[in-house]
Amino acid sequence: MDTLWSDFWATAVLLPLTFLLSMLFNVRRTEDSSYGLWSALLLQLCGNRLDIFVLCPQYRLYVPRHPNNQPADADTSMITTSDGQARGVIVDHSLILPEIQPVHQGNLFQYLTHLFQSPQPSFSEFDVRTINATVPVIVEQKRPPSRHPKDILSYYEQVDKLLRAAADQATDQAVCLFSMLNYGHQQEVILIAATGAWWQFCLSRRVDTGDPFIYEDYALKCMLTEMEEEKEDVEDADDANDLMHPAVAMLLARWPLPSEEINTQDEHQIEAGRLYRLREKARQVDTDDSAARADRYARRNSAKEKQTATRVGMKIGDRWKKFVKDVGQGPYSPEDIDMCVELQREMDAGLDLPFCHKFEGQLDPHGNGLTKWTGPMRLGSPISNKYMAFIKAYLDRLAKEEESRRRRV
Repeated sequence: MDTLWSDFWATAVLLPLTFLLSMLFNVRRTEDSSYGLWSALLLQLCGNRLDIFVLCPQYRLYVPRHPNNQPADADTSMITTSDGQARGVIVDHSLILPEIQPVHQGNLFQYLTHLFQSPQPSFSEFDVRTINATVPVIVEQKRPPSRHPKDILSYYEQVDKLLRAAADQATDQAVCLFSMLNYGHQQEVILIAATGAWWQFCLSRRVDTGDPFIYEDYALKCMLTEMEEEKEDVEDADDANDLMHPAVAMLLARWPLPSEEINTQDEHQIEAGRLYRLREKARQVDTDDSAARADRYARRNSAKEKQTATRVGMKIGDRWKKFVKDVGQGPYSPEDIDMCVELQREMDAGLDLPFCHKFEGQLDPHGNGLTKWTGPMRLGSPISNKYMAFIKAYLDRLAKEEESRRRRV
């Protein structure tokens, strides 16, 4: 796995991951901050083969046809006119493999070789055209989980909920893909559901697709998911994210200023000083609130823990209490999550919480095991690296097949 995570790619993934989990620059935990992470990962997985693949964020896979019977003007085609009120099926991230050929007679490979060797290549859409395309990878992302969970069980339940929602949506997007004439030749697509540093894998195949895609049902589910996400509590915004005069923002960023630089007559410096004192006070209150919140959580769960311990015996109850205390409020490793689920299952046999996915042996690209969603995997873990290596080999094979096709065209 050394070639999978070189120094370059380890840093290229670490940077956007820390950015999307930042309390300062992603205060509301929005999913758009995750695009940088999966852009880097998809670039790595396709081996930087941008001469073969197109990396396409926010790909509008399908847009409902315009409901009107007549085009707006004589130059408008009803085939290309979409419904402006419909969002359509938008894929968060995708890898697309277009098949191109020369418009005029000639060998594609020779044409591309001439293009590469030209000191001033002409990028003309009149010379080549896309005759076919496949979507090898679809990534559906959700907002990252809370950075301040009350305990590890709360954190895992949130990760599991977000990944389930992403997996359901990605599965529907695969059905939409297989239902389109443009992609009628495509037999399978890799699906990835992701939230923060966690992700799941599934290989969706056309032969396993049952019901047809119904856009109205898909749109309704997406709308309900968005409404539910809006109701969720998020961390309060830091005062530093409030808009202010640019001069005040610059001063506040380097406050406190040396005493000889402070001008008590400068309105910008006066405002920066006032905001600095308010921010420091708010941070102190937040620190006190964090301790009080932890104490409230402990008291709130005390009765439940006593009931659990009584039901299954003090041994398991004490182990669970000690475990929750030891791991604190994170960050949590895959091993922590596994132990959380194991202890919860011991305490409540009816609790429906899957283990993090464990896999021994080799991945079989033709086996049925790949067509089921894996459990949650954390980026960089051994099991995650195995699936990443599988995806990379899968895309390498597609790239070689496309290179071979180009030589024949």
